[in-house]
Amino acid sequence: MLNSSIFLIMPTAKSKRFQNKQREKRKRKRQKLVGLSKRDLRALELQRLVYRPDFFKSGNSRTLAEVNSFHRKDFVKIIHDLKRNFPNEQLEVLDEGAGNSSFGKELQENVKTQTGLEINVTRTDLQGVADSRPHSPQELFKHFGRNKFHLIVSTFGGTTYSHSIQKSVSNLISVLKPGGVASLLLQGSKERLEQIKKLGRVFPNAHLDFFVYKYPSNTNAYGCVLTIKKTG
Repeated sequence: MLNSSIFLIMPTAKSKRFQNKQREKRKRKRQKLVGLSKRDLRALELQRLVYRPDFFKSGNSRTLAEVNSFHRKDFVKIIHDLKRNFPNEQLEVLDEGAGNSSFGKELQENVKTQTGLEINVTRTDLQGVADSRPHSPQELFKHFGRNKFHLIVSTFGGTTYSHSIQKSVSNLISVLKPGGVASLLLQGSKERLEQIKKLGRVFPNAHLDFFVYKYPSNTNAYGCVLTIKKTG
C-alpha cells in the first residue's frame, strides 16, 4: 500500500508582504472609482481601450457593441430612424478607418435580424486591409462624389491623424446625404480638439455636436465624439 503525503507550501514573509500590498492597491483603486462621476468612469473606460498597445493597429477587432459604446449611440436604431427619412432608398453606410473591425458586418447582420432591412457597408482604410478601399478622409469626395452615404462612422479613423481636420470633415460632409448622420470618435491634444470645435461655424449646411472628455490620468490626451447631421 502506497503512502500518500500532502505537502503544503506556506507563503514566505516576502510573498505575504507583496500580496498585502496588492490587496491595498486594489482597495485604493476601488475607493477611487466610487468617487468618480459617470462621465469620468466613461472616460476611464475609453482610456483603457485607447492606450491598449494594439488598439490603433489594423489588426484590432472592434465589435458593434464596442463601437456603440465608444460613440454613445445605438447604430441599429440610427439605421431604423434613417430608413423612415429615406423610405425609398437602400441605405449606404461608410465605415471610415475600418481596420479589421467586425463593426460593418455585425451592423448589417443586426439590422437584417432586427428590422429586415438590407444595407450596404463600404469600408475604407489606408493600411491595405482586405475588403477595404485605400482612401483617406481627405479624398472621399474625389472617389465617391456628393451625397453618397446615409451614415458615416469613424472610430479613431483617418480623421484623427489628418493634417487638415477641416478638409477631412469637409469631405465627410460632402459625401454625406442631406438628412444623413456622421459619427466620428477622435482623440488628440486639447488644442487640436478646440480646433475641431471651431468647425461648427465653418459649415452652414451641417449641424455639428461635440462631446469632449479628458482621460482621468496624467496624460494630455483628450477625446471627442463629433456628431454631424447634414441639413442641406
